[in-house]
Amino acid sequence: MDKLKNGELMLVNAKQDVSNEVLSKIPDFKAALKLCKEISGLNDQQLCAALRIEPAQWSRIWSGQAHFPPEKVTCLMDLCGNWVPLRWLAMNYGQELKPTKTTLERENDELKAELEKKNHEMETIKNFLKEVKAA
Repeated sequence: MDKLKNGELMLVNAKQDVSNEVLSKIPDFKAALKLCKEISGLNDQQLCAALRIEPAQWSRIWSGQAHFPPEKVTCLMDLCGNWVPLRWLAMNYGQELKPTKTTLERENDELKAELEKKNHEMETIKNFLKEVKAA
């Protein structure tokens, strides 16, 4: 599902978060999906419509008679404004999530390190000149 192709995500919720302690108590992926939707503040009708899942199928998913479509997990997280399912998966495998740095952020870090090195060199030169002047 192309998220913004037809403006479907006009109802994207503000980012919600839960603690790692809460995540560690979630027994399975389906429960993580359920928590994702529950903390969003969106109702089932809104989510069904936005995800293009028939209400009857939605009901079967949450009653255990059907599975949540894996290709819609990212859309669910975007709509609900949280990454509970993704964070649960990572935690379940002993991993943690951290954002990747963009090229610009990496370049910025390199430039900061270079500037720090130059400042250190400049300070060393200043100290040397002070010592020479004092002698």
